[in-house]
Amino acid sequence: MVLYLNFSGIIGELHNYRAGLDAHCQTCFDYFCDIYAEYLPQGIKEQLDAKNGAVEQLDYLYHECERAGQDIYLFIDEYDHFTNAILSDVESLHRYTKETHKEGYLRAFFNKIKSGTYSSIKRCFITGVSPVTMDVVVSRGIL
Repeated sequence: MVLYLNFSGIIGELHNYRAGLDAHCQTCFDYFCDIYAEYLPQGIKEQLDAKNGAVEQLDYLYHECERAGQDIYLFIDEYDHFTNAILSDVESLHRYTKETHKEGYLRAFFNKIKSGTYSSIKRCFITGVSPVTMDVVVSRGIL
Protein backbone atom coordinates (compact mmCIF):
# COMPACT_ATOMS: atom_id res chain seq x y z
CA MET A 1 0.00 0.00 0.00
CA VAL A 2 1.40 3.39 -1.00
CA LEU A 3 1.15 6.47 1.21
CA TYR A 4 2.17 9.65 -0.60
CA LEU A 5 2.70 12.99 1.15
CA ASN A 6 3.68 16.17 -0.69
CA PHE A 7 4.61 18.96 1.69
CA SER A 8 5.08 21.59 -1.04
CA GLY A 9 1.36 22.31 -1.19
CA ILE A 10 0.90 22.86 2.51
CA ILE A 11 -0.44 26.29 3.29
CA GLY A 12 0.34 27.86 6.59
CA GLU A 13 2.06 30.69 8.30
CA LEU A 14 5.76 30.34 8.94
CA HIS A 15 5.08 30.43 12.66
CA ASN A 16 2.19 27.98 12.49
CA TYR A 17 3.16 25.23 10.05
CA ARG A 18 1.85 22.50 12.37
CA ALA A 19 -1.80 23.18 11.49
CA GLY A 20 -1.00 22.89 7.79
CA LEU A 21 1.03 19.71 8.30
CA ASP A 22 -1.72 18.15 10.42
CA ALA A 23 -4.45 19.05 7.90
CA HIS A 24 -2.46 17.78 4.92
CA CYS A 25 -1.56 14.51 6.63
CA GLN A 26 -5.12 13.91 7.78
CA THR A 27 -6.38 14.35 4.23
CA CYS A 28 -3.72 11.97 2.89
CA PHE A 29 -4.23 9.42 5.67
CA ASP A 30 -8.01 9.47 5.12
CA TYR A 31 -7.50 8.97 1.38
CA PHE A 32 -5.13 6.09 2.12
CA CYS A 33 -7.80 4.49 4.33
CA ASP A 34 -10.44 4.93 1.62
CA ILE A 35 -8.26 3.47 -1.15
CA TYR A 36 -7.14 0.47 0.90
CA ALA A 37 -10.34 -0.03 2.93
CA GLU A 38 -10.67 -3.70 1.98
CA TYR A 39 -7.22 -4.44 3.45
CA LEU A 40 -7.56 -2.45 6.67
CA PRO A 41 -9.56 -2.98 9.86
CA GLN A 42 -13.12 -1.70 9.74
CA GLY A 43 -13.49 1.74 11.35
CA ILE A 44 -9.80 2.63 11.02
CA LYS A 45 -10.55 5.97 9.39
CA GLU A 46 -12.85 7.11 12.20
CA GLN A 47 -10.32 6.04 14.84
CA LEU A 48 -7.55 7.77 12.90
CA ASP A 49 -9.51 11.02 12.69
CA ALA A 50 -9.99 10.98 16.47
CA LYS A 51 -6.20 11.18 17.00
CA ASN A 52 -4.58 14.53 17.72
CA GLY A 53 -2.37 15.61 14.83
CA ALA A 54 -0.13 14.01 12.23
CA VAL A 55 2.32 12.40 14.67
CA GLU A 56 -0.38 10.50 16.58
CA GLN A 57 -2.25 9.67 13.38
CA LEU A 58 0.83 8.25 11.68
CA ASP A 59 1.65 6.18 14.77
CA TYR A 60 -1.88 4.77 14.82
CA LEU A 61 -1.95 4.13 11.06
CA TYR A 62 1.27 2.16 10.82
CA HIS A 63 0.46 0.09 13.91
CA GLU A 64 -2.98 -0.80 12.52
CA CYS A 65 -1.41 -1.74 9.19
CA GLU A 66 1.05 -3.97 11.03
CA ARG A 67 -1.81 -5.67 12.93
CA ALA A 68 -3.58 -6.24 9.61
CA GLY A 69 -0.42 -7.73 8.09
CA GLN A 70 -0.12 -4.94 5.52
CA ASP A 71 3.03 -3.12 4.39
CA ILE A 72 3.26 0.61 3.72
CA TYR A 73 5.51 2.19 1.11
CA LEU A 74 5.87 5.82 2.14
CA PHE A 75 6.82 8.59 -0.29
CA ILE A 76 7.37 12.14 0.92
CA ASP A 77 8.08 14.90 -1.57
CA GLU A 78 9.41 18.30 -0.44
CA TYR A 79 10.16 17.06 3.09
CA ASP A 80 12.13 20.24 3.70
CA HIS A 81 9.38 22.68 2.71
CA PHE A 82 9.00 23.98 6.27
CA THR A 83 12.63 24.32 7.17
CA ASN A 84 13.42 25.99 3.86
CA ALA A 85 10.77 28.60 4.69
CA ILE A 86 12.26 29.05 8.13
CA LEU A 87 15.80 29.34 6.77
CA SER A 88 14.70 31.94 4.21
CA ASP A 89 13.58 34.30 6.99
CA VAL A 90 16.60 35.81 8.74
CA GLU A 91 14.58 36.61 11.86
CA SER A 92 13.41 32.99 12.15
CA LEU A 93 16.76 31.20 12.04
CA HIS A 94 16.47 30.28 15.73
CA ARG A 95 13.25 28.43 14.83
CA TYR A 96 15.25 26.13 12.56
CA THR A 97 17.14 24.77 15.54
CA LYS A 98 13.98 24.59 17.62
CA GLU A 99 12.06 22.57 15.01
CA THR A 100 14.84 20.23 13.85
CA HIS A 101 16.59 19.53 17.16
CA LYS A 102 15.40 18.33 20.55
CA GLU A 103 11.62 17.83 20.56
CA GLY A 104 10.26 20.04 17.77
CA TYR A 105 7.05 18.84 16.10
CA LEU A 106 8.72 18.35 12.73
CA ARG A 107 11.44 16.24 14.31
CA ALA A 108 8.80 14.22 16.19
CA PHE A 109 7.02 13.54 12.88
CA PHE A 110 10.17 12.21 11.21
CA ASN A 111 11.09 10.24 14.33
CA LYS A 112 7.66 8.57 14.09
CA ILE A 113 8.42 7.62 10.49
CA LYS A 114 11.70 6.11 11.59
CA SER A 115 9.88 4.11 14.29
CA GLY A 116 7.45 2.91 11.66
CA THR A 117 10.27 1.43 9.58
CA TYR A 118 10.57 -1.20 12.31
CA SER A 119 6.87 -1.94 11.83
CA SER A 120 4.70 -1.79 8.69
CA ILE A 121 6.60 0.96 6.83
CA LYS A 122 8.73 -1.30 4.66
CA ARG A 123 10.22 1.33 2.39
CA CYS A 124 10.48 5.08 2.69
CA PHE A 125 11.55 7.43 -0.10
CA ILE A 126 11.99 11.10 0.80
CA THR A 127 12.87 13.90 -1.61
CA GLY A 128 13.64 17.55 -1.09
CA VAL A 129 15.90 20.39 -2.04
CA SER A 130 17.99 21.05 1.05
CA PRO A 131 20.38 18.30 2.20
CA VAL A 132 21.07 20.30 5.37
CA THR A 133 17.55 19.66 6.73
CA MET A 134 17.61 15.88 6.41
CA ASP A 135 21.00 15.73 8.10
CA VAL A 136 19.66 17.28 11.29
CA VAL A 137 15.98 16.26 11.27
CA VAL A 138 16.40 12.50 11.09
CA SER A 139 19.01 9.85 11.48
CA ARG A 140 20.56 8.72 8.24
CA GLY A 141 19.24 5.22 9.03
CA ILE A 142 15.73 6.09 7.81
CA LEU A 143 16.55 6.03 4.11
